[in-house]
Amino acid sequence: MSVLESLLAYIPPDWRNAIANGQDLPTHMEGCALWADLSGFSALTEALVAKHGPRQGADELAIHLNRIYTAIIEPVEAHGGSVIDFSGDAINCWFDADNGTQAVAAAQAMQMAFRPFEQLRLSSTEHISLGIKIAIAPGPVRRFRVGDPSVQYLDVVIGETINHLTIIGNLARTGEILLDETVNFPYPIREWRSDPETGRRAAVLHHAEAVPTRPTTPLYFPTISEDQIRPWLLPEVFTRIRNGQGEFLTELRPAVALFIAFKGLDYKDSEIGNKLDTVVRHVQHLLAEYGGTLLQLTLDNKGSYIYAAFGAPIAYENDKIRAAATALKLLDLPKTVEHVQTVSMGISQGLMRTGGYGGATRRTYGVLGEDVNLAARLMQHAQAGQILVSESIWQENNDFRWESLPALHVKGKQTSVLPAQLLAWREQNILDLSHTTTALPMVGRLAELALLQEKLALVRQGQGQIVSIVGEAGLGKSRLLAEILQSIGDLTHYGGECQSYGTHSAYLVWQPIWRAFFGLDAATSTAEQLRVVEQTLTQINPDFIQRLPLLDTILNISIPENNLTSATEAKMRKTLRETLLVECIRVRAKTSPLILILEDLHWSDPLSLDLLEAIGQAIESLPVLILLAHRPQTERGAETLPSLSQVAWYTSIRLIELAPNDTERLIASRLRSFGLTETVPAKLVNRLLARTQGNPFYIEELLNYQH
Repeated sequence: MSVLESLLAYIPPDWRNAIANGQDLPTHMEGCALWADLSGFSALTEALVAKHGPRQGADELAIHLNRIYTAIIEPVEAHGGSVIDFSGDAINCWFDADNGTQAVAAAQAMQMAFRPFEQLRLSSTEHISLGIKIAIAPGPVRRFRVGDPSVQYLDVVIGETINHLTIIGNLARTGEILLDETVNFPYPIREWRSDPETGRRAAVLHHAEAVPTRPTTPLYFPTISEDQIRPWLLPEVFTRIRNGQGEFLTELRPAVALFIAFKGLDYKDSEIGNKLDTVVRHVQHLLAEYGGTLLQLTLDNKGSYIYAAFGAPIAYENDKIRAAATALKLLDLPKTVEHVQTVSMGISQGLMRTGGYGGATRRTYGVLGEDVNLAARLMQHAQAGQILVSESIWQENNDFRWESLPALHVKGKQTSVLPAQLLAWREQNILDLSHTTTALPMVGRLAELALLQEKLALVRQGQGQIVSIVGEAGLGKSRLLAEILQSIGDLTHYGGECQSYGTHSAYLVWQPIWRAFFGLDAATSTAEQLRVVEQTLTQINPDFIQRLPLLDTILNISIPENNLTSATEAKMRKTLRETLLVECIRVRAKTSPLILILEDLHWSDPLSLDLLEAIGQAIESLPVLILLAHRPQTERGAETLPSLSQVAWYTSIRLIELAPNDTERLIASRLRSFGLTETVPAKLVNRLLARTQGNPFYIEELLNYQH
């Protein structure tokens, strides 16, 4: 298959043809919807991993999945249908202008094509049972293309017909085809079933009945430009295929599933398409800020929900933190998207099946596994405004505040789960650098430490100083900060740490600093926190009380607007906010020297850098020390903070790799901590130097691993 055909397989066939003809699909359509759900893939995955190991097992799984999906998708397309989307292991299909004849024919052909896989043989003595069940409902639907084209278009089909399909799908059993009661043409029926809640009836089609089928025709791959294809694929998937690297192959990897249920949208609303598009774009942008990916959107009789994943296709070391931070942001969705009333969420982490999957002519990118199902179940149990998380998320996670909940029994789990409710970020009033210090003395960096001591002495004399500690990861920036903090005595210091997911989160690094400055306690009510801030501002300058709403983002609390702030445009709001905060620093520094620490500044957002500029320019004659730590490729003194780097009270300390003699001292010190007192062999020193290039963190990690 060519690169173009590989890309086109990610677009529903009817949309391909419409795009090639310079058209959009109509938003109102009449036809037949088909849902086919495959079962047994979890057992198949476990069996293949046990037999071949994780890597080869994933490769074998991909081969089986592609064969199975190709077999069941071919009949859909041969009978004029289009696979609209993939919902987990299921596929949702649409047969335009069909009263059910072609959908039923396709369903029976799908059953026949699936029979060779019902007892999938893995060896002469081992097989796995797989199953398929199908539901069909004819009628009118509304169809929309939603989402930001710079991220990904989503194809959405909604309406009463889809509600009926969902209801009868829940009545279906493995190996069956169920027809909605509105199918009014004669088929031998094995039995009728009714949904106990709605009374909706469905007919179970007799296996032996055959129906006329239309001739199979080759699938048409129309001519579409790459610019037209690009919005339909996730950017990472498009780039990989376009560059001839193939798809993201199926693999088993840790990932986090986040399910978001939202209420307030009525699919009968004439403006539902635009409203849904607004919600999807907002969530897509927020997920992008935190490294997450929106994978699925569903609207049916049970409500509206979004499935997002963290850890695939791009993985980060703190994906569960990113997911939890995103969920907290999404609680504000009803405030930012007026037609959303409430949200509730579920989060879980585990080993998941990730990668491209589907048939040869219709594919998708997915993240699937038991913890995806668990996250969905937790979402269903969550109340409005509640975030429920599994043990894999809240255990040993001290970045957030949690409320433990009673054991919960959820569908699909044989044992109960122990969920917790995600409440808020844990308060971080003082930057915790304790993890960077050990019982071992710091090796090297004596000149750098001495320079920091000199700058601290100048601050004690009333001369403001800014020091940037610049170095690659692992060279000891945090360790150097920890060393200087041990010598500051009773001086007041506040610190914040930029996060890799926070480059678009306004003032994220400043939030713990200013909350600590004002003495705010997250355990108290918002009203009490506002009272504390008002009291402090009154002492500094009573006129500042009117500017209090300008501090909502920087204090991470909700503050109602007043007459002054509601009438102030964005640029002036920023200026007034910075002036207020600079004055707060000025007044507080008159009573005691201050130290402000901003770690990992290379991940800072623009507004945080602007505030740093404003404060840095104002401290020349104040006893204030600003300590910055960041990597060199985005050194703020050279690039983003050009004016700040030019002031006389700015100093840059560049950390480089340890010299060979310091490397030897570090190795000897670490070995002594292991109880080894022999002389360090030169061969070991040279080998570690070659492997680590004098990076102290990597040296210690390698020694710890070997020990």
